[in-house]
Amino acid sequence: MANGCNDYLFMLAIWMVVSLLQVGMIEFEIPSAMQEPLEGVLEHNGMLREYLYYAPDDLPAGAPLLVVLHGFTSSAARIMQYSGFNDLTETQGFAVVYPQGSIDQQDRTFWNVGYEFHQDLGVDDVGFITNLVRELQKSYNLSDAHTYLTGMSNGGEMCYYLVCNRPGVFKAIAPVAATMVKHFFSGCAREA
Repeated sequence: MANGCNDYLFMLAIWMVVSLLQVGMIEFEIPSAMQEPLEGVLEHNGMLREYLYYAPDDLPAGAPLLVVLHGFTSSAARIMQYSGFNDLTETQGFAVVYPQGSIDQQDRTFWNVGYEFHQDLGVDDVGFITNLVRELQKSYNLSDAHTYLTGMSNGGEMCYYLVCNRPGVFKAIAPVAATMVKHFFSGCAREA
């Protein structure tokens, strides 16, 4: 039970930090000595999908991974900039990845959670994010039991969508400013 409580407190802390950053109540200064994030590309379903990955230099094997999803019309770089998670990795000992959403027919970034105006795009974000997580766990020897997910707005909706469609990949989610739309409930997979 203590481990479950720690996971809950970890995700609550993430949610609080993201929320306070959004309303401008706290700010992070990026130390000049911090390394730059890795700009990565993963091929998924014939598409080259981009992401930003950051981990402290001294990250131990089996460290947790946090996946952070940007909102509709935003970007991986922007949520990385305002979330402050790179700074937290240095003191809390985890890795963080910021996947980049796709571009829709209106030239806006998005996560495909089944919005009516994205129905015909056929972008598999569930598969992309799941494959990205597995690749990072393997490449950087990260924990597959302690992988967490948070997102803002459309990214938060993607949190719900992912956990419904890929139960067991994430230990916990902390969506921010997002709703769980009706079709998520009806399509939500159940673990045995």
